[in-house]
Amino acid sequence: MTIVKDGTGDLKFPFFGATLTIDFEWEFDTDKENIRMRIQDPTTDAWESWEESKILMLTNDEMWLEYVDTDEDTGLSYTQKDIWLAK
Repeated sequence: MTIVKDGTGDLKFPFFGATLTIDFEWEFDTDKENIRMRIQDPTTDAWESWEESKILMLTNDEMWLEYVDTDEDTGLSYTQKDIWLAK
């Protein structure tokens, strides 16, 4: 993941021997307690809906996020925590 201060970034994934790059946009909420991100579909170039995560920790080298999602079919919620580290 590459995050740029201008509110853009990209995700790179290995994909059947190639690298798939997905562009995204991001922004903080007004209190800088949450971060919102949305990705651009690489096949259609359409932007997906914004998803918001709570910032647990943010430094120049680390980003810890917590995301709560609800399954549309069952109505059950789950919490996902992600840790991103700089190379």
